[in-house]
Amino acid sequence: MRLSSLSVTLGAALICVLSASALRAQEQPAAGAPPPGAASQTPPAGAAPAPAPAANLPQPAYGQPGPAQPENLPPPQRQAERQTAMLTRRLGLTPGQQSQIEPILANRQSLIAAIRHDPTLVPWQKRVKIQKVFRDSDGEIETMLNGPQLPRYQQIVRERLARQRRMQQQRQQQQMGASSMN
Repeated sequence: MRLSSLSVTLGAALICVLSASALRAQEQPAAGAPPPGAASQTPPAGAAPAPAPAANLPQPAYGQPGPAQPENLPPPQRQAERQTAMLTRRLGLTPGQQSQIEPILANRQSLIAAIRHDPTLVPWQKRVKIQKVFRDSDGEIETMLNGPQLPRYQQIVRERLARQRRMQQQRQQQQMGASSMN
């Protein structure tokens, strides 16, 4: 009970922080937009047009600052709905289990988003905090599963961890390759 009230409190605090960030982002002018009141300037005849932004720019390494693209990321609730649907298919969740697990997944997604966008944390600190969020939420979910569902869920968690290890190794190899070129 104590853990769930802590989760609710953290979730509420996270919503406040994200709301404030969204408001600040709306107040700032768009990058490349002319300042208010500025006359539009057309390039002189014969001048080369400005280059179009590159669509295939390399993405920053995990935990490093990069361009925020919230419009490309579904909100935590939508991600939680997708994950609940996947768990329902793979584990045969009952409607009662779905209604208990979905808020846990939504809270997990919100906490992870806040950690990823926390500029005060270095990459290894973000990884450690995110891993703890996963462990805590996995523990909560496991308490809601029945006999045959539990080993299947634990297999899903093992698959996720293996995927994360592979991705981490790929990032390290890419970073080593990039640093050897310098």
